[in-house]
Amino acid sequence: MQKNCSRSAHPMNSDHSPMESPSLPKGNALNVFTNGLFLGFVFASILADQLTKFLIRDSLYLGESAPVIGPLTLHYVTNTGALFGLFQGQTSILLVLSTIGVCVLLFFYAKSGEHTSGNMACMGLILGGAIGNQIDRLFLNHVTDFIAIQGYPWIFNVADAAVVVGVTGIATLTVFATPLRRPAGPLSHNTAITARLWAQSNETCCYGDETWAFHIVDITSHSEPDNTGQQPDGSA
Repeated sequence: MQKNCSRSAHPMNSDHSPMESPSLPKGNALNVFTNGLFLGFVFASILADQLTKFLIRDSLYLGESAPVIGPLTLHYVTNTGALFGLFQGQTSILLVLSTIGVCVLLFFYAKSGEHTSGNMACMGLILGGAIGNQIDRLFLNHVTDFIAIQGYPWIFNVADAAVVVGVTGIATLTVFATPLRRPAGPLSHNTAITARLWAQSNETCCYGDETWAFHIVDITSHSEPDNTGQQPDGSA
């Protein structure tokens, strides 16, 4: 018996649910997981940044250095500019621009349909790093930097590192990731079986705020009569 997989993708909040499958609540659970991952990386980045800055201010005098291992040194300095020492002395402008940047990032997060684990982790790092330095500018009027690497011209902090890692990660995922797309038309029998297994294994498709799933349709009941005028089951 031949089956076909039609792209009768109905939103999950529709009155005509395409299929009753355990994969549908699992898809919602996957969204909860990625959102939780995003928030976890945001708060972890902020906590790590603020804790390390507090320890540096409490342990070293301004301008003091402490060797750690190899080329890595802790060197306590303050920065009234941005990442890599840009916009020195422009704290107020940077505070406004960084706040706008955080709002833009949250907007793209809310509108993005690519809520994959990798993307959410990277976006969490970027947002957490931005907020970490914003806290410094808001309460100290400067940013605490302390990570110095021999041969590297800039001194930075955990927030800066989180932003750089997040941006690099998103760029890498964008270049190398293969997006998952719905089929453009009817599928073969083997592909239909694959699509069914795909849906049942929690691989539902998410577009914006809607979750879509494949609907496996049996088309044998819609067969055309043969040349003798009889239906396929032998009835006249």
